[in-house]
Amino acid sequence: MNRFTRQIVRNDETSVILDHGYHLVESGIISGKAVERLAEFETFLEQMVEEYEQCAQQLETMRENKKEKTLHFKEVLGKKMMIQQVLIKLKWVGIDVEIDFK
Repeated sequence: MNRFTRQIVRNDETSVILDHGYHLVESGIISGKAVERLAEFETFLEQMVEEYEQCAQQLETMRENKKEKTLHFKEVLGKKMMIQQVLIKLKWVGIDVEIDFK
């Protein structure tokens, strides 16, 4: 992955900066490759949270209908667990993921 940012340490404080060439500031608006990547990541995160919530709802419905032993239940449970692991790892690195893990 080509990073657009780098960390610098000044006076024992760590900051993140954009490398030159990946952003443009014009009339107070920031644009460029770094902003586009951020937008793509935010869209990805929204989709992951939405899929997680859909899986949780599907599992709840299947449990109510006593479908816990079906292949479909196991597939949805596996998908939910995979998404949960991705979201947990994002939390570990400081990404604010607003979700209640059930």
